[in-house]
Amino acid sequence: MRILIISYYFPPLNSIASIRPYSWARAWTDLGHKVHVLTTAKMPFDGPCDLDLDVSGIECDTVRYLPRFSQHARSRDPARESHRWERIKRMTRSWRLGLGIFADLRTLALRPLLRRGRKLVRQHRFDFIISSYLPGVAHIMASRLAREFGIPWIADYRDLWHLDHTGQAYRFTSLASGWIERRVVSQAAMFSTVSRGLAAELARRFPQPVVVCYNGYLPPPAGTEPPSVPPEYLRLVHIGRLNLGKRDPEPLLSVLAELEQYNPSQAARICVEFYGEIEPWLEARVRAHGLGHLVRFVGQVSYIESIRAQRSATALLLFDWSGGRLEGVLSGKLMEYLGSGRPILVIGGPGNSEAAAIVRRCGAGVFLAGAREIHGWLASADTRALEGWKPDVQEVAVFSRRHQAEQLLAEILARVLTRDAPPGDVEGPRTDAAPA
Repeated sequence: MRILIISYYFPPLNSIASIRPYSWARAWTDLGHKVHVLTTAKMPFDGPCDLDLDVSGIECDTVRYLPRFSQHARSRDPARESHRWERIKRMTRSWRLGLGIFADLRTLALRPLLRRGRKLVRQHRFDFIISSYLPGVAHIMASRLAREFGIPWIADYRDLWHLDHTGQAYRFTSLASGWIERRVVSQAAMFSTVSRGLAAELARRFPQPVVVCYNGYLPPPAGTEPPSVPPEYLRLVHIGRLNLGKRDPEPLLSVLAELEQYNPSQAARICVEFYGEIEPWLEARVRAHGLGHLVRFVGQVSYIESIRAQRSATALLLFDWSGGRLEGVLSGKLMEYLGSGRPILVIGGPGNSEAAAIVRRCGAGVFLAGAREIHGWLASADTRALEGWKPDVQEVAVFSRRHQAEQLLAEILARVLTRDAPPGDVEGPRTDAAPA
């Protein structure tokens, strides 16, 4: 088959959103299919571009837009430019979320993407198109090509377009986005998404079939092996972004502050490390609790450094979603955590979320509801005993990115290219067999 993937995010842009379309392209190319990826040249506001993954055999078309931005980025230090844009994005986050697609510079890529997309479709006969949201420009682009050329289109949602879980869109934005989305996805033959909760929401709103394709994890790259001698202290690692009041480490910080006051020797054997964008509100929390000597902010790191940090941790921190639209919020970092083989501490949330259920199913960690459970785990944790800890390998293997990509392709073949499945149903990944 010949497949066209449309995604704004793709390596070398260092984002977990880049790995999802990459994993499809890699797996489907390895299966012998011809895969073309249509993406954009990366802008300084997109983030660091140091995600070095094997793209051999994948036909990747990169479209430039906003040429002044890209020329400006090449004339400066990329790391410095990336940090400057991160500050700007933090300052403007509220109104950007409020205005949604209407404040998204990436929408300006639509016309150059359409020109290149039409050229590709005229040159090659694609069996289907799959696009990954967000940003919305990917779905708009795919919808236009599907309508103009009659090619089956699968619309993938890493997050919801309308009714997103942050709940920060202005009312006008929400109403207008809902109308735009309905117009755009009317051309879609099928939806895929990252969790059962989001799949249920999509099935409620649209008549097309919906399947779940979890984000999954890639095999650990070379050079990320854990140390042969475990540290004597508890090294608790968190990767990625946090959300004030929703995906919030406050329960853990409160327990650490209490330990520091009443049992300083126990507190001294704990080190918490945060990798990813450094949030000013979190730094303020740590200072307020007087935990600067126990908590370390590492900042943005390369993909390999991120995997190395996970595999060398005593345990990995997953702060489950609390408040707002809970159902369907499933962090992509959970899947990377599964691939690391280290214990996962699911902290907060109701305990019956999809994330907590996956951790339990895989024997991959424990759920700590609140301060008492966190305190109990920290008091009893033995670094050497945890070093030999292992999850259920067969269950974890089901969530590999390759397995998820293969199952998604099987669903597309059955539901779109042969059209033998009833509309509007919700299916998860097949788990009757794990990859070897």
